[in-house]
Amino acid sequence: MAIPITQLTPTSLYLAGKKPNLIAARPTVTVRDALNLMAANNITCLPLYSHSSDAIVSIVNLLDIVTYIVNAACFPDKKPRTLDSEKQEKLDDPIENVLGLESERESYRVFKTDANAPLYETLIAFSGRIHRSLVIDYTANVESTTQWLLSQTDIIRHIHNHPDSVSALGIDLDAPLRDIPGLLHPGREIVSAREDHLALEVYQTMVEKGNLGIAVVDSDNNIVANLSASDLRGISFKVIDHLVLPVLDFLKSLTTSSTRSILSLTPVTADPTTTLRSLVRSLIEHDIHRVWIVDGPGSKRLVDVVTHSDVIKAVVDRAKSLLQEGAAGLVV
Repeated sequence: MAIPITQLTPTSLYLAGKKPNLIAARPTVTVRDALNLMAANNITCLPLYSHSSDAIVSIVNLLDIVTYIVNAACFPDKKPRTLDSEKQEKLDDPIENVLGLESERESYRVFKTDANAPLYETLIAFSGRIHRSLVIDYTANVESTTQWLLSQTDIIRHIHNHPDSVSALGIDLDAPLRDIPGLLHPGREIVSAREDHLALEVYQTMVEKGNLGIAVVDSDNNIVANLSASDLRGISFKVIDHLVLPVLDFLKSLTTSSTRSILSLTPVTADPTTTLRSLVRSLIEHDIHRVWIVDGPGSKRLVDVVTHSDVIKAVVDRAKSLLQEGAAGLVV
């Protein structure tokens, strides 16, 4: 019988040897150096060491950094017509200043996972607003311990490659989305932006709402694009300066160097009759973190969204149901 994904450990996913070396920085490096380091390594988040040791204590992401830089050029009642981000004095601030005092943001803390413990508790965290976890092998020699980041994408990819890991919990991957308990949320407010909004305004909305992706819609609520934190990958000061453009123009300015931004102009959608298997496949094949839900086949009218967190929450909710039914052996 297949082992449920909740019983697997990070070690049993066999990812440690496939992960790139962990790129981290001291909290005192400048914002400019941190941004350059992330661009050079094509990463969207940067773990930060403690002041006094090599322990990872926080993670900053590109959206945090860009917001920090741009906010210095904005006034409460007026958006700038141009940006000259490379000359911003904030670039010389220590990167730890970007974190601020917002303790609810993922960037302010690091979730840690024991390399040899079941994934159940980590999946619970991933079903909320935690997107990655620092995996530590506490049984290894301290000097030889290798730390690596486990992401929501790793979990979704495992489900895609090993569907029996969720089938073992009684989840039917061939069921339509509307039949998966808790996966769709009819009537919930979907945070979106109009196509004539500035990219800067859309990213500010993302920060305010705690989202990492927003649908761009027309006047009829038809989805026309998708703006996400991932579009900032490999960002340069020139790209930051383009944030004053309307969001569609901003995305078009990225398409010469980013296939992801081309995809953002043709967002991936599904509808309530799409199977869970098909949705998971779309997430992996397109390397995206969300699929926008439209009201039916061939439609573009936005009604919902399914993210990595939503898929993982469906798994967690099923596991919790089994625990309540006394089937703990199937969960942990």
